[in-house]
Amino acid sequence: MQAISVAPRGNKPAAVAVNTVEISAKVEKVDYEKRLLTLKGPEGNTRTLKVDPRVKRLKEVKVGDDIVLRHTEAVAIEVIAPKS
Repeated sequence: MQAISVAPRGNKPAAVAVNTVEISAKVEKVDYEKRLLTLKGPEGNTRTLKVDPRVKRLKEVKVGDDIVLRHTEAVAIEVIAPKS
């Protein structure tokens, strides 16, 4: 999903862009101490990802589980007058 928003005409230039990607994957390997998950995607490719410490229930994830991974990136730009 993508979303882009720009400032209305006549306002100072500004924009916001958000891109969210969601993918289903199967858990191939879990390293709880290093907080690493190895996942196999729908096309058979594998990738190892570091799990953020804010994820509190990592210990509940087991090899063979199907998970949904959501990755969101956002950028905001605003033009402001320089300070004198």
